[in-house]
Amino acid sequence: MYIRKFKTYSVLFLSLWLVGCSNLDDSHVKIDEESELIFSATLTDNLGDFKAVNVSGDEMWHFDSNGYAYVSGYVENANKANEAWLISPEIDLTAVETARLTFDHVVRYFANPATEATVWVSENFVDDQSPAVAAWTQLVTEPFTDPGSWTFGTSGEISLTAFAGKKIRIGFKY
Repeated sequence: MYIRKFKTYSVLFLSLWLVGCSNLDDSHVKIDEESELIFSATLTDNLGDFKAVNVSGDEMWHFDSNGYAYVSGYVENANKANEAWLISPEIDLTAVETARLTFDHVVRYFANPATEATVWVSENFVDDQSPAVAAWTQLVTEPFTDPGSWTFGTSGEISLTAFAGKKIRIGFKY
């Protein structure tokens, strides 16, 4: 994940996968010259400071040895009901006026990926609490779609400007 400080601020997540993918290096990340990266997390070696939190079900986000964060409710040839969150460390946007989020992902084998894989922001999530205790705002994203392969997709730029001047957490909900 990357956040760059500039006239418009960016947050980029890399190697975040909702089912699986191949390893990805940072060389393809393109940030315009007027920007300054203020947060990044590649998730290619481990989950870093991200928190994997289960609300229901047994499956949770974990680091996969192939180099990505991974969650799947498909276990032993059956779909399992699950609510699992991958929550970023606190991201300080107090000194910015605008911000953007970008991340790469792969989504496979969902009945409805647009509702089963979503991205949220919280201003009051506290470590070691359930996501249900915090207030969350769902981000408007392009709907996740299953490309029919393990090909990387990108979220495009998602505005975080509504959260400029605040400290936030980003949650990936499965």
